[in-house]
Amino acid sequence: ETEILNKEFLRVQDVMTQQNELLEQRLSELQNLFDNRSSRPEDLERIAELTTENAELADEVAKLVKDMKYYKLELLNREKNFNKLFNASPNVGVMS
Repeated sequence: ETEILNKEFLRVQDVMTQQNELLEQRLSELQNLFDNRSSRPEDLERIAELTTENAELADEVAKLVKDMKYYKLELLNREKNFNKLFNASPNVGVMS
């Protein structure tokens, strides 16, 4: 009787092993399909919008950096001209 039960157990174990292998194969196929699926149109549209917005913001930042450099140079130039015109030599940070 134990030999019959043992054989039955081995048979069921083989069936379960085969079923497990089939399920793992199917899971692998489905995972591959999921990983390689095409993008949704609304996702592509949103990516295009964000790319455009990013480019616009990058241009704006570049313009602001350029403007900041210009204004710093302008301020420095005016300060030099003022000091030259009025023969001033300021002592910055010194109390008189």
